Amino acid sequence: MSRVRRAEPSEIDAVRHLLTAALLQPPPSLADAIAAGQVHVAVAGSDTHDSESATRAVGCLVRLAPTETPDADRVTACVESLDPSRRPFDPAAWPARTAATHVDSVAVARGWRGDGVGTALVESAVDAAGAAVGAADAVDAAAPGDAVDAADASTDLPPLTVAFRSAVRPFYESLGFTVVSAPDGERLVGWRMGDG
Repeated sequence: MSRVRRAEPSEIDAVRHLLTAALLQPPPSLADAIAAGQVHVAVAGSDTHDSESATRAVGCLVRLAPTETPDADRVTACVESLDPSRRPFDPAAWPARTAATHVDSVAVARGWRGDGVGTALVESAVDAAGAAVGAADAVDAAAPGDAVDAADASTDLPPLTVAFRSAVRPFYESLGFTVVSAPDGERLVGWRMGDG
């Protein structure tokens, strides 16, 4: 049994190991992403602070802002290629967003695949991305010096986006992502509207 939570700075090596074992490149900003709460880990075992050695990360998901992802051009080009009535968001404004709404990578340890770990990580990211956007929008709308309450978040949330290999298309479609081919033909692009 595993549960998902935000990664702690002390888990950077475990996250890096999970990503590289899955043949994924950790982002250069991994430490910053962990510090900002943009990395989710699935942990197995007891998860109390007094039994630190009894837990281990069995999966991870890294969310980045569109401004930080190497997939920004691919996602933008994909959405621009759609009929304007089918576009899930404004492709011209998306790359400038600072809220972490793009899935950079998902990795699950080999012995834990097929047990719902990846699904739990993505569901956690959908929830967190909506909260991050709400907080960022509230900050953008606030006058200088005003207190900001995340509960004032907009309900018109942009989607959680992802670019991925065709082999994992069934996984993202099973989680409610709309999936289309990117114009470059190399990877697929998916998005899921926020539940907020």
